[in-house]
Amino acid sequence: GDVHLFIFSVPAAERGRDAVYNVGSGSAGSFNDVIGALNAALRTDLKADYFENPYAFYQAFTEADIGRAQSDLGYAPVFDLMRGVADTVRRLSA
Repeated sequence: GDVHLFIFSVPAAERGRDAVYNVGSGSAGSFNDVIGALNAALRTDLKADYFENPYAFYQAFTEADIGRAQSDLGYAPVFDLMRGVADTVRRLSA
């Protein structure tokens, strides 16, 4: 975490930029995609338990725009959702 923040902040500081950047895969993923990725990584077949959303402010779709991080920092995603979840599960299981 902190190492990544440092690596990304140095190029931005050198260019005289002070900003917050979105980083991620650059692609949207649904909750079902996350469940699928977790099931694959954990070798399970768990099903989602759907319920009525109690929050009026809930944002059903999110996809961070990483364009600024790409142009200012030269950021390029390394992981897609499946690989990111699998890597996180592997690291936490070690």
